[in-house]
Amino acid sequence: MVAATTRRVRVGAPSFWLLASILLFAGCGTKQSPGDEVPLRSAHGGDVQSQGPRIVQLAAGFDHRCALNSTGAVACWGDQKAPETHGRFTALAAGPRHSCAIDDAGSLSCWGKSKSGQLVPPETLGPVSVLSTGETTTCAAAADGSVTCWGASDNGRLDPPDDLGKVVRLSNGFGHTCALDDSGTVRCWGDNYAKQLSPPPHLGTVTEIASGYHHSCALNDRGAVTCWGDDHFGQSSPPATLGTVVAITAGGYSNRYPRPSHTCALDDTGVVTCWGDDTLGQSSPPNTLGRITAISAGALHTCAVDDRNVITCWGDNGRGQSSPSPTLFDTDE
Repeated sequence: MVAATTRRVRVGAPSFWLLASILLFAGCGTKQSPGDEVPLRSAHGGDVQSQGPRIVQLAAGFDHRCALNSTGAVACWGDQKAPETHGRFTALAAGPRHSCAIDDAGSLSCWGKSKSGQLVPPETLGPVSVLSTGETTTCAAAADGSVTCWGASDNGRLDPPDDLGKVVRLSNGFGHTCALDDSGTVRCWGDNYAKQLSPPPHLGTVTEIASGYHHSCALNDRGAVTCWGDDHFGQSSPPATLGTVVAITAGGYSNRYPRPSHTCALDDTGVVTCWGDDTLGQSSPPNTLGRITAISAGALHTCAVDDRNVITCWGDNGRGQSSPSPTLFDTDE
């Protein structure tokens, strides 16, 4: 049986869970300064176990999670562990079964399962600054905005349009990728099973993108959300009651069929709204949430962090992907 759960914890307070795919989603929220320290405490409110740097980014796979802290260290939990590395990482991404990180020199490290070569960047790949991972594909953008993808080559997954502008955001779905350029234009390529490659016209100037299983969403500079592609669970139909949105995230990736997907948005008052599949409660934020500053959707769960550094996660916890150790970054673990 798959377990569903809601977990809530304050980072730097009497309990601590490094929960799922969040922290400063897509540049929104309160950024942590490198070197800031917070106490890591027992998940049950016990004594302080260690002093640890702040978590600056988390990324969601299918049954695993990875976290990046302000020293540049990466740790993972669930059904995947991070490799032993000695670099300082600056960005992190997780696909269903693999993860990658960019170090401070712009080099990539990838780990996990690689049935299609998604862990091995081309030898010609230079320094990169933007990263995204999908089912069996990885894509990265160089400082000049040019995009390179590797891994599974079916359905044109490795073939970004030749006329892409300077790419500043990438978002991989299950078999497709969308890119946002510095003019606010969205372009997509890869699998087009549910017309997820066709952003509707008149999106406005887009500031953020998010891709789920067979759908994608865009947030424009007016705070409006538009989604397209598969809508079997309503994941591409944002509620009419949404306020002015400041962050979006799209979930998906499941072994069940039809493939469940959901989408969440954070508005400018700190309120989270989710829509789409709710099989395990992943689209039902707890009513105990504080003022949220960042959100992220995983396969069948969602997480958020509020302005007090309280992290809350709801939905699936069947593989412990929402329950990392409070000593996650200890080198002896």
